[in-house]
Amino acid sequence: MNMLIEGNITFKAGAKNDDPAMSRCDMVILCNVRIIDDKEGTMKITTFNPQIITKNAQPLIELMEELGFEISHKKQDIGMHKAEAFVMKDANGFKLDISQSDAEIPHDITCIRMNVDDFDETYSLLISKGFENYYGNSTADTPSSKSAVLRSPTGFVINLVKHIVNTPQ
Repeated sequence: MNMLIEGNITFKAGAKNDDPAMSRCDMVILCNVRIIDDKEGTMKITTFNPQIITKNAQPLIELMEELGFEISHKKQDIGMHKAEAFVMKDANGFKLDISQSDAEIPHDITCIRMNVDDFDETYSLLISKGFENYYGNSTADTPSSKSAVLRSPTGFVINLVKHIVNTPQ
């Protein structure tokens, strides 16, 4: 498969360049990335950031607030498990999503939230690579988004999201 990735990739390291501990990286930001695959077509990733899915968000929110993050967006009643989502942002613009769900999860799940412009194409691509949908064949649909939490064969989790823009008619 031939694949070309275009866009800006920015790394913010957790240590100075002359520091031997440079192997630790705090955050990776991928913005406006376009993946071109000659077999599956073209999709555009519009947001790519870490997310934690938990049964009890409050202690984690409090910890992140102590680390300088603030809640910048909140959404309720998402999907069949009536999840509540908190987007947190720090002064440097780093984002972390925290989602609280009543779903039966054995422990907190760390995943990547990936917003895309074409949900169906990206969903099909990930399913063809062996990802499984936590919701079975369903998606979590709200008036402003469509999403599915997908687990790879090795256990890596992606929360695939498409934001729906309602334009006045």
